[in-house]
This record gives sequence, structure tokens and C-alpha cells, in this order.
Amino acid sequence: VMERVLQDIACLIRNKIKREVINFDGQTMRGSADKYKDLKGIHLLNAWSVDNRICLGQLKVDDKSNEITSMPRLMDSLDLKDTVITADALNTQKEITAKAIENGADYLLPVKGNQPKLLEEITSSFKQLDIEQKQAKEKWEWAISKAKEHRDHKRLKQLLEEGVSLCGADYWESVEKNHSRVETRSCTVLKAKKVLSKDEWAKIESIVRLRRERKEKDEAREETVYYITSLKSSAKIIADIARSHWDIENGLHWRLDIVFKQDKSRYRNRIGARNLAIARKIALNALMKENSIKRGVATKQCAAACNPAYRGKLLKNLF
Repeated sequence: VMERVLQDIACLIRNKIKREVINFDGQTMRGSADKYKDLKGIHLLNAWSVDNRICLGQLKVDDKSNEITSMPRLMDSLDLKDTVITADALNTQKEITAKAIENGADYLLPVKGNQPKLLEEITSSFKQLDIEQKQAKEKWEWAISKAKEHRDHKRLKQLLEEGVSLCGADYWESVEKNHSRVETRSCTVLKAKKVLSKDEWAKIESIVRLRRERKEKDEAREETVYYITSLKSSAKIIADIARSHWDIENGLHWRLDIVFKQDKSRYRNRIGARNLAIARKIALNALMKENSIKRGVATKQCAAACNPAYRGKLLKNLF
């Protein structure tokens, strides 16, 4: 019942927009563990609106199960029409993609080792793309050299403006420099027509390769992550959506642990602990939507505790 209250209040303050990004991710309440009863901490699956900066809902994951079975249930309880669903690789499941499409949503999900067949097909597609792009680059460079050799300035200008063929892919890259650190992010989006098992997944339109390279002094690190998506969007839009998935960690989980000190709570009653988690999220939603004080959540929380008028304003904004 309390979980329904959180969803109803979130609906009242939610500004429904097209392609609203909804993050799904789990969080364990470590303080609720009870080693004497051999009980692990309660694990909650949360839904976070990146655009509205509020928690839309939570669902307790069964102690003997995992997020894979809980996520479709939470999705069914929310209004997901015209949104984009993101989750971690654990939840890259056929049932979840089907559930997203059934609810009128799109999805962007990472593909890792838990889906070996799909991962192999995606990596093979991008390896073939790399070969084709290498050949296209060599052909383009040869044409450039010939244009220079024949002093064909018009052809040279045309080749430089066109650039190297992307062979049907869409590409975007950004470079961020911060003191001694240089971080390069690139996103390549390819139509999923070469993925043999694409019919097993609901409405796969594109496959994605995201690369992150960080150089700091003499150290360099590179990470490559692959995705499936029902979106036909540009590489930049998809890269932004993928990056925004971690907003649930900073916007919700971090604040619950640091500002509300959730992990330090030793309340172990299974139902009571869940209700306390809901109360924290309702309070966080109220603090996030209140903008008369241009300060952080912790400052506004303190103001609400000390000022009855401000506390009343916060509560009024929820209804």
C-alpha cells in the first residue's frame, strides 16, 4: 500500500514529457540485515526520472529472487508511455524489452557476458564495420592524394567536406579536458539488421558501441560497452541517454545514503524498513521539487526541520 502512495504522489508532481528517461536500478538497505536470523539487507528496485529528478516508485525484490523478476512488475505499475527505459546489464532480458514496448516505451540496455550470443553478434557487426571503414578511409586518402597530384582543387574541397564514409553508421565524439586529464567519449550507432537474433528481442532498431578513453599523466584506460535499443535516434542523443543512467546513483542512491543516512538505520523489521524507505523517497521528492531556496538537499532538509512554515510549503507542494 505504501509503495502505491509513493507512486501516486510522484504522479502528482511529475511533469510528463516525451522521451523522459527512466532509470531502473536496485539498492540494498545494508542496515536492515540481520545475521542472527540469517537475513540479508532488503534489496529495493527503484525507478528514477532523470528529467523530473524524482523517484517514481520502488519494489522490494524477493529475498530468494533477483531484479529480473521484479522489474516487469514495477514497470507495469508505472506510466511509461513515451519514455526511454534504462537499466544495468543484469536486466537486459527479452521479457523486459517486450514489457517496455508493451507499455509504450523505448529502451536502451547494455549487453554484456550474461547474453553471450547477442554480445557476439553485436561485436561481430562492429568488427565488420571497422573493416569497411578502414577500407573507405584508405580509398578516401587515395582520392585526396590524386586530387592534390592533379591540382584538382574543386575535387579536393569536395572530398574534404564529405569526409570519410561511415558505412551506414552514425558517429559522435566528445573530448573533455580537465587539468592533466583528457577524457574522450565516442558513440557509434548501427542499424540492427545484421544481428541474427534480433527477432528474439522486441523491436531492436539499433546496436550501439560506446567507448570511453581516459588519459591522466602516463596512465590510459579504455572501456567499451555495447547496447541494444529500440531508438532510431542520433549517436549524440543515445550517448546522452546512456550517460544519464548513472543519474539514479547520484540523484537518488547517494542522497539516500549520505543525506538521509539510510545505511546507518538499524531498523530490521522487513515491512517497517520498506515503509521507512518510501517515506525517505517521498521527502526527497518534495525537497527536489522545491526551488524557493537555492541550496542543496541537505540544507533544505535542515530548513524543513527548523522552520514549520517552510515544512508546510514542502508538504503542500506534494498535492
